[in-house]
This record gives sequence, structure tokens and C-alpha cells, in this order.
Amino acid sequence: MGGKRSLWAIFGITALFAVVLCGLFVRNEARYAPMERLSAGTAVTGEGHEVRAGQIDLNAADERTLQLLPGIGPVRAQAIVSWREEHGPFRCPEDLTQVDGIGRGLVEDILDLVMVGGQ
Repeated sequence: MGGKRSLWAIFGITALFAVVLCGLFVRNEARYAPMERLSAGTAVTGEGHEVRAGQIDLNAADERTLQLLPGIGPVRAQAIVSWREEHGPFRCPEDLTQVDGIGRGLVEDILDLVMVGGQ
């Protein structure tokens, strides 16, 4: 009988551990859930940034706004802002390929969603 009791205790502790672990995962997943991403044809207004028909101005957008673009998370958004601060304004959207971590494929994916202004 003692063996069954200890087996149930181990099972209970394991189940409790699994529930706690799942709860932590779900909570962290919600914290880092991506913001709603832009898609072609989406109209966006906000926070003093010039945005036309779903386009984000690469020369004015902050990191949070840049993260609305598909494929641009916190690290890439920071890299874009850092590049812009170091090298000056982007001349064309294709200049994004000069930013570390951003390749031609990603630029092609977001080309309709970005613009350059504020020069």
C-alpha cells in the first residue's frame, strides 16, 4: 500500500510541475505575442508618423512602428533605427539591405508596405 501511495505522490508532483511549466509558457507566449502585422492595403495612422495606404516611413518610424512589418521583430527594428542614426536617412526602401540581418527577400516582402520620406 505504501508503494501505491508514493507512486501517486510522484504522479501528483509531476502533474503539478507540468501545469506550472505550461502556465509559465503560456504567460510568456502572451507577453511576446506579435503585434498585428501590416498587410498590403491596410490603412494605418499613428503617433506622428507619415503613413499612406499602409506604408511606414522608414526615416521616421520608431522601433515599435517598424515591428508592425512582417518579418521585422525587436532585433531587426533596433538594427534599422541604429543604421538610420549612424548613416542618415534611407534614400530608397531597397537601402534596407544594408542593415545587418535584412536580406533582399525580406525587403521584397515588405516593399509595398514601406516608403522613405523626411529627407
